[in-house]
Amino acid sequence: MKKKLIQIIGLAVAIIAGGYFFLGAGAVGCDYKIGSMARNDAAADISNTLNSDTALNNSVESVFKNIETYQFSYILLNPMYWQGFRTHDTPVTYGESVAGDNLPCHPARVKENWNDTKISPATLPFQVEVHEYVTGKGDKGFQVFYYVQSNGKVYVKSKGYGIEEAQRTYGWQEVGKSYYTKE
Repeated sequence: MKKKLIQIIGLAVAIIAGGYFFLGAGAVGCDYKIGSMARNDAAADISNTLNSDTALNNSVESVFKNIETYQFSYILLNPMYWQGFRTHDTPVTYGESVAGDNLPCHPARVKENWNDTKISPATLPFQVEVHEYVTGKGDKGFQVFYYVQSNGKVYVKSKGYGIEEAQRTYGWQEVGKSYYTKE
């Protein structure tokens, strides 16, 4: 229970901080606003199915390794880690794999978009989003969110890198409605 509470608090902080760092500086190639994030506990939760789906989680690991490799070279040339808006306008339906339709969009303070990085494969079984975080002591890291939807519910998995990796890494869990919405 305590671990779950820490994960939920970490997600809330990431959303608030991510919204500030991501959206406060504006976007290039798209219009985003912060919407609501509502959890629907009454619905059936498929988190266990997602967490035990080997193919899905292997894809997560593969994309993370590509992002991690890109980040190692990016941080050497820039004062921050690379950040990427969600690869798809809407969460990918569980069991499908589709091309990202939001790849040209990027935060205004970042020059490269998903197409420029060549990080992700042509199709993905989830949305991917990358945030940088900076601790109070100035340590930097990044957090990658993966989203799928099933039966109208959105599920997120997070993998962190850096000093807060453990706090920013958790398995698939329902988060309800996606918190970024197109205007």
